[in-house]
Amino acid sequence: DGTRFPVEVHSANLVYDGENAMVAVARDLSARHDAEVRYHTLIEGIDKAITLQDRQGRVHYMNAAASRIYGIGGDEPIHVEPDWNDWLVVDEDGRFLPFEAHPASRALATGQTVSSQVLGLFRRSTQRLLWLSVTAVPQFAPGADQADMVLTLSSDITELQRDKALFDRVQELAQIGGWQWDRASGALYLTREASRILGAGHALASMQQVLACLREDDRERLRRTLESICDGTGFELELQGAQADGSPFWVRMIGEPDPHDPGSDRLSGTLQDITERKHAEQALRLQAQTDALTGLMNRDAILEQIALRMRNPGHSGLCLLYIDLDRFKIVNDVLGHNAGDALLVDAAHRIATAVGTEGLCARFGGDEFLVACRADDDHERPQRLAKQIQHAFSEPFRLGKDEFNVTTSIGIAHAPDDGDTPNQLIQSADVAMYDSKRRQRNGFQSFSPELASRQHERLQTETQLRRALDKGEFHLVYQPQVDLRTGRILYAEALVRWRNPQLGEMRPDRVIDLAETTGDLV
Repeated sequence: DGTRFPVEVHSANLVYDGENAMVAVARDLSARHDAEVRYHTLIEGIDKAITLQDRQGRVHYMNAAASRIYGIGGDEPIHVEPDWNDWLVVDEDGRFLPFEAHPASRALATGQTVSSQVLGLFRRSTQRLLWLSVTAVPQFAPGADQADMVLTLSSDITELQRDKALFDRVQELAQIGGWQWDRASGALYLTREASRILGAGHALASMQQVLACLREDDRERLRRTLESICDGTGFELELQGAQADGSPFWVRMIGEPDPHDPGSDRLSGTLQDITERKHAEQALRLQAQTDALTGLMNRDAILEQIALRMRNPGHSGLCLLYIDLDRFKIVNDVLGHNAGDALLVDAAHRIATAVGTEGLCARFGGDEFLVACRADDDHERPQRLAKQIQHAFSEPFRLGKDEFNVTTSIGIAHAPDDGDTPNQLIQSADVAMYDSKRRQRNGFQSFSPELASRQHERLQTETQLRRALDKGEFHLVYQPQVDLRTGRILYAEALVRWRNPQLGEMRPDRVIDLAETTGDLV
């Protein structure tokens, strides 16, 4: 009927019935031809670069997608070894990849398929960077045990890689990484930034390895949280840990179950590095608790520490030293506030050096300092520290060309006998300090019930003194000055006397001492 069809003919000579003859076998190739057409159409139409290369890298076949992706076409011959000097091949991290490490070379060398290796191709002549996901399949000739050709299938992932690189960069800038964990299988995935934040030094493949990076208490907190997560719940935790090199870190970990997972076994979330924020908070907290001038603890900080130790039964032997600088006001008035500040800084350094690690030092206000120490393990420590502090002030202070001798008056109080609250304990040490200053400067005095009684009596007397003028309790007496030769009164000194109905006639020296202290003398 005139229909054309492809055939494959095999023929051979032979002798048949004594005569030369020929035998021919013809096979209809219509079905194979149709299959080859369909295969060729598929290969040329698929959006993957398909190439066939030999061991020398010469390309024996390249489909249309490969020509388009690689930018090879037109007059460029493909059945030649590529000019590798024009191509720079890098791995996923941008490192140079030698020829023997290419997927095709590895497949030829091992005889095994290399699957989905990501590499970058940079062509110098066109200045174009291409990212590919390459699978290389070795090809063996019939009966051969070594591959002589390799078929590579490459997908253009340039846009995907660009998005991934951009996403990684965003994570890096924001210091936020991602994680996914399957509770059923134990499989864990961390983004590159999440791995960097944890700083384990190696790839973390399980949640147990992540937990090992955390402090013990935070480790248990995260473990309990992960065990309790169920459908519709999530969590947000701030956790502290240490990287492989010992560097501490803080992270905010957020997670929730995959809403499309019926068993709620697949959890995912983010890991944010908040180390800098925590350090800043710590610095602010430290700044808020530090005296700006001397660098010692400030009033609020020492009160907090005293209260903390008084609540702790293990610190029942807490002792306070209340330190006041003698003659500081003279230096401050004569040389000015700058000199006074310099003296306070030097004084704080001397006190801190004398105390060392045996107690906490603080500037309580003005020229007053506090030292909190334990006395339960060493009953002599408070007195010993007082002596060490006073010895530290034996050297004169040098301010420019001038030298000043500034000493200390120290009051000592023990908890809980001398006070069971911070304020009571400080007040008792303050009372002891003032008694020491009144008796003799450059000394120390421990608080006692007798001292408290005298202080209470003094407070009562001060209260009565403030009301004495309004109540008319003052009267004058006159001390005459007499000329002994003539007996004539030359002058009379008028003196104030105080007679209180409750306290009786008060001695002048005591009245003056009280009035100077309270400011009522004027």
